[in-house]
Amino acid sequence: MNHTDDSGEIMIRQKDFILKPVSHASVVVRTRRFLGWEYQYCLQTSSGKELHARTMTDMALPVRRKVELSIASDTVKVFPH
Repeated sequence: MNHTDDSGEIMIRQKDFILKPVSHASVVVRTRRFLGWEYQYCLQTSSGKELHARTMTDMALPVRRKVELSIASDTVKVFPH
């Protein structure tokens, strides 16, 4: 019997998130920390989950700003269980 288990864990690095300010988005910037050469954001999804993302200092998004999330191509890692 051949059994395939499609479960696993996904790993996305904070710097691989792409944040785009969009007024109708469901993800909200909760906090922003300046780290010298980049910003670290704590984001809240519509389901209440928290995500952390980092951007270069040329993009400073204010707290409570709604953003659309995407992920840089070929950066998602999957670790099977």
